[in-house]
Amino acid sequence: MQNLNTIHNIIFDFGNVIVDLDRDGVTRQFAEQGVDVAQFLGLSAQKGVFRDLELGLIEPDEWCRKVVEMGPSFQLAGHKLSLTTEGVKRAWNSMLAGIPLRRLQALALLHQRYNLALLSNTNQIHVDYSFDEHFRKQGYEPRDIFHRIFLSNEMHLAKPGQAIFERVLQEGGYKPEETLFIDDSAENCAAFARLGVHTFCPKQPDEWLQHLCPAVATIGFFDGVHRGHRFLIDKVKDEAARRDMRSMVVTFAEHPRAVLHSDYVPELLTSPAEKMNLVRQSGVGEVEMLHFTESLSQLTAKEFMQRVLRDGLGVQTLVMGYDHRFGHGGGTMEEYAEWGREAGIEVLKAEALPQLKVSSSAIRLMLNEGRVAEAAQLLGHPYTLQGRVVRGHQVGQQLGFPTANLQQDTYKLVPQRGVYAVWADVEGGSRYAGMLNIGRRPTIDNGTEESIEVNLFHFEGDLYDRHVTLHFVDYLRQERKFDSVEALVEQIKIDQSRALDKLKANG
Repeated sequence: MQNLNTIHNIIFDFGNVIVDLDRDGVTRQFAEQGVDVAQFLGLSAQKGVFRDLELGLIEPDEWCRKVVEMGPSFQLAGHKLSLTTEGVKRAWNSMLAGIPLRRLQALALLHQRYNLALLSNTNQIHVDYSFDEHFRKQGYEPRDIFHRIFLSNEMHLAKPGQAIFERVLQEGGYKPEETLFIDDSAENCAAFARLGVHTFCPKQPDEWLQHLCPAVATIGFFDGVHRGHRFLIDKVKDEAARRDMRSMVVTFAEHPRAVLHSDYVPELLTSPAEKMNLVRQSGVGEVEMLHFTESLSQLTAKEFMQRVLRDGLGVQTLVMGYDHRFGHGGGTMEEYAEWGREAGIEVLKAEALPQLKVSSSAIRLMLNEGRVAEAAQLLGHPYTLQGRVVRGHQVGQQLGFPTANLQQDTYKLVPQRGVYAVWADVEGGSRYAGMLNIGRRPTIDNGTEESIEVNLFHFEGDLYDRHVTLHFVDYLRQERKFDSVEALVEQIKIDQSRALDKLKANG
């Protein structure tokens, strides 16, 4: 790619550079309506009314009607024809698979340094859909990112015709020698290059990220997103700021061992959604949550750095935790550094959090022993459980302390059996003080069935089928069998008082 010191303007193509395309999706959507879309489009180029739409020679609504009228000529054998104008529009928009947030964030950063423009052979249906669904719903306004937007359907010109490129230079006021054009079509790049414009033809959509807006990243499972994890993430943020790069955390939705060993059930500290939210709260620029698959597990560290981090995410610098390893077969820190050099990534080793030894394993041990307040110190936030309220045995109601019986959403670790002081966030936005019992209710001979039941102080109403998030504050006592129901009730009153005291102290 051209030395960026001389570049002031960057012009982006849209499809396969900013937005991911799914041509197979279009084929499927039209097939569901009984039409062979390949006969509409040809194998490589749009033609007929499709070309007219791209050049703005036909209005979108009229185009949809035309396609419906043409349907019988391209009906799939053995399929019922069910084309409608709305179905045509929906199928046509399925070509636009989406824009990863990392690209929008990179464009926003580049917008601060360069004049950005968009130049695309496209139609108004795709423009309206993608600008709303892919830009605005992710918090970005296209015209705040691109100072000029050049569209074939508005200009009545299309790439690779020389006229559209000449017009872009003229209307944009761009000097060719100060302008970079990025398009996945070699033919389009060649046409613009003939006018003296610098060009870059990426082989895959994120390749331009590595060159124009590279990232400093770290990688790990980050279960719990504890203080050690956040210390590492802070190092990434500091390094990215120092280098004027994007900051990124790369993590996984699935526990690697659970994928590789079907009988392994992990005791997770965070669900994927919780982990994503906690990492975002750290202030890092981007969070990429990958799916850990068997094929991914077979990649060596060098292959993972090259294919996933460099080519897929635009990572140029990797900050590794002092004891972290990844890739099939693992390696030493020296080997990771060498593999990184070969893959085009600088590997830096981060030191451990000073004066405090933190690990997910240590936190699990504390929770399994009921030491939730100590676990919160290492986590940097209270441990949580969440789930849907389901019907129980109504025992709490009979005792005068109605409880909500929680059915967990995930495979998260349930702390040791006993009674806890908790804060409870109820779906809808309300927070209540409460006391929680995890256990088998031995006083009423509940057998071996284990339940998670919370009594919310000062709550009135119906909780069934609502989601509740419990924030553990402190352990009150172990579960035990009382001599009578009356003795149990007296103890519950004591538990309630102690829970209130704990919660007031941890307001």
